[in-house]
Amino acid sequence: MFERRTITKLVSLLVISLLVISVMGPSPSVHADVGDDELIVEVIPRGDAYAVAARHNLQVLSYLNDNGHRMYLMRNLSSQPIMQVMDQVKRDSDVGQVELNESTTVAEADGPGGRSVGNIDGGCGTGTADQGAITRIRAPDAWSISTGAGVIVAVIDTGIDLSAGLNIVPGYDFIDRDSNPSDVPGGQASGHGTAVASLILSVAPDAQIMPIRAFDQNGYSAAFQLAEAIDYARWHGASVINMSFSFSQEVNLVSNFINYAYGQGITLVAAAGNDGSGQARFPALESEVLSIAAVDSRDIKADFS
Repeated sequence: MFERRTITKLVSLLVISLLVISVMGPSPSVHADVGDDELIVEVIPRGDAYAVAARHNLQVLSYLNDNGHRMYLMRNLSSQPIMQVMDQVKRDSDVGQVELNESTTVAEADGPGGRSVGNIDGGCGTGTADQGAITRIRAPDAWSISTGAGVIVAVIDTGIDLSAGLNIVPGYDFIDRDSNPSDVPGGQASGHGTAVASLILSVAPDAQIMPIRAFDQNGYSAAFQLAEAIDYARWHGASVINMSFSFSQEVNLVSNFINYAYGQGITLVAAAGNDGSGQARFPALESEVLSIAAVDSRDIKADFS
């Protein structure tokens, strides 16, 4: 009898093996507006977040409980450069840690004129895996052990087309701040989350998808929203968390919530990176995360991976 954690790891490995073949490609440059001029500020227990914000001409946007640490997302309202403001905030006696709300993109957010999300499956536009890919990752052999029944895969992405007939459980939208994680059409990355979810179900047909929209329709997000997404997944029954994004450096807040999810027995998978350096990027470089590189149709590591 296989333990549940073994089965979820098996399912996640199969899922990512297929995503490596079918989805990942070079990522575009980060959009300047997402997370721009924003700080993640820890306010100590005796401090008042709104008083801190007022002292430094910041606007409080959101709050996240980081295992007892009070973390606030704040926007710079002054004309000063964000790095200068961050230095000032760090010296505030009511403040603990401070870091930038780093921006990132979902893989394949190149849209029209590039390798569009409609073609990530090799051209059929449905987001489902072709039989060749299924055979190459030996999914039929794995199905004798598990088809994903009882496994909930949280897909942190651009949302999902809720009319596509996929096997889903309730999720959340951290872009529009509501309980409707629907994909928004018309953007460079529209349909990406739906395609990824479809690929997952091609490999693990009895798994359930938890759609978490943390990227906008053009494929952009930032660290605070992604930490919130991971936190949501871990408290709402996710067995596996799929993270098709990477950062150029470690982000403390995201790292913390990855650790909490892993400690609850959740399997986390992430793209190794798309810069061709041969080195895993954050969060894939974390020891708690399965780091996934990309291969081409000959099972050779892709140049960009």
